[in-house]
Amino acid sequence: GLPDSVIWCHQCTDNFCAPCYLKLHKSKRGKKHWPMPIPGCRYLTASEAARLRDYLPLLNVGFSNRRRFLAREAGSDKNGSRQGDTWLFFHAETFQAALQQAPEKHWLLKRLKPPRLGPGAEGYYYNFANDVIADDASHILTKAHEQKALSLLQRSIRGAVVRRRIKKEIRAVVKIQGAKRMWDVRKLQGKNGANSDILKKWYGKHKAIQDREKLEHRISRVQAVFAGYEERRDFHQMISAVRHVQSKFRGIRARRRHQTLLNAVLCIQRQGRGRLYGRKPMREQHTSAALIQAMARGVARRELERRWARAARYVQAHARGMLCRLLVKRMRRMGIKIQSNWRRFQAQLDMKIILYERLQTLRQQRLELIREKMEGAAALLIQRNFRRHRDFQRCVYVKREKGEADKRIGTMFVAIMNAAASMRHFVHPYFRHLPKEIQEVLMQVKASMQRTIGLAPVTGKLASEELGRRGLRSDGAA
Repeated sequence: GLPDSVIWCHQCTDNFCAPCYLKLHKSKRGKKHWPMPIPGCRYLTASEAARLRDYLPLLNVGFSNRRRFLAREAGSDKNGSRQGDTWLFFHAETFQAALQQAPEKHWLLKRLKPPRLGPGAEGYYYNFANDVIADDASHILTKAHEQKALSLLQRSIRGAVVRRRIKKEIRAVVKIQGAKRMWDVRKLQGKNGANSDILKKWYGKHKAIQDREKLEHRISRVQAVFAGYEERRDFHQMISAVRHVQSKFRGIRARRRHQTLLNAVLCIQRQGRGRLYGRKPMREQHTSAALIQAMARGVARRELERRWARAARYVQAHARGMLCRLLVKRMRRMGIKIQSNWRRFQAQLDMKIILYERLQTLRQQRLELIREKMEGAAALLIQRNFRRHRDFQRCVYVKREKGEADKRIGTMFVAIMNAAASMRHFVHPYFRHLPKEIQEVLMQVKASMQRTIGLAPVTGKLASEELGRRGLRSDGAA
C-alpha cells in the first residue's frame, strides 16, 4: 500500500514498495526506468538497500538524495535537508548539444582546448539551475559548498539592508507621529490653551459624577457578594457540622454492634470447629474444598464464556443480517433510482425524437410551400418577360414598318405641305406651356406664315430630299 511505498517511478508514474519495484523491474526494459525516492519514507533493510543501490544512479537522484535514501539508521542524514542536488548525469553522446546550451565560462572540464571528455568517460554532469557542465564529480561537491556560502552571504546582506530600511522607516514614523500629536493638541486646546481650561473644567465635573456612580455601584455589588458569601458559608458550615456529628454517631454505633457480633461468631466458630473437626482434618478439608471450588469456578467460568460467545455470535449474526438488509435496501433504492433516471432519460429521448420528427415534417411542408410559391413566382416572371419580349418585337416591327412608310412620304416638300395643311387645327402640346405674350404673338404671325409658306415655290433638290435617314415623321416617332 501507499504507507509502505519508498520509490516513485518516472516512467510508470506510480508509487512502489521495494519488493514490488524489484519484482516488476527485473527485465531489461524495467532496469532502464528512473526511480525517485519518496521523501520521509521508512528506513530500508540491509537487503533492500543492497539491491536498490544499483537502481539509483546519479542520473536523476543526486548525491545527497541517494545517500539519504540508502541510510540504515536514525544517526544518518535521512531526516536532514531535502533540497537535493541540481546536478544530473547524461551520456557522452549528448556532450556536443550540452556545449551549445551552456556558456563557455561555465565549462568545468579538464580538457578545454578543444572542449572534450576523457577517452574512457561514459558521460558528464549538467546543472540545469545554472547551465554548468562538469566532467568530474569533485566539481559538484565544490560548487554545492560555494552555492551554500553564496546563499548565506546573500541572506545576511539582504537582512542587513532590510533592517537598516526598517530603522529609517521607524524614525520617519516617529517623526510623523510627533508632528501629528502637536497638530492635534493645537487643534484641541487652541494656540494659547484657552480651550483646554474650559474642557478640563467640564471634563472634571463629568468625570467626578461618573466616578461617584461607579464607586456606589461597585460598593453595593461588593456588599451584596460578601453578604451572600457569608450566608452561604454559615449554612454550609452548619450542614457540614450536622453531617459530621451524624456520621460519627452512626459509625460508632455500627462499629460497636458489628464488633460484638463478630466476637460472638468467632467464638462460636472457634469452639465448634475445634470440637468437631480438629485442626488437621480441618486443614485437609479446607484444601479439598479449595480444589473443588477452583474446579467448580473453572467449569462455571468456561460455561459463562461459552454463553457469552454464543450471545456474541448471535448478536453479530443479527447485526450483520441487519447491515446486509440495510445494504440490500440501499442497493435496491439505488437500482430503482438508476432505473427511474434511465427510464426518464429514455422517455425524454423518445419525446425529443418525436418532436424532431414533427419539426422535420413541418420543415418539409414549409419547404414544399416555399417551393410552390417560388414556382408560381418564376412562372409569372417568365410569362411577364416573354410577353414583354413579344410586345417589344411587335413594337419594333411596327416602328420598322412606319419608318419604311415615312421614307416613301418623308420628303421635305411633303412634310412642309402636311404641316401647313394641319397648322390651322393642330397645336403643339408645348404650346400651352408658353407664356401668354408669346402665345399671342404666335397666334398673330400664324396666318401670315401660312400664306408665305404656301406661296413660296419649291424646286430643285429641296423638293425630293429626305430629312436624316428616315424622314421627318419617322424621326419624331422614334
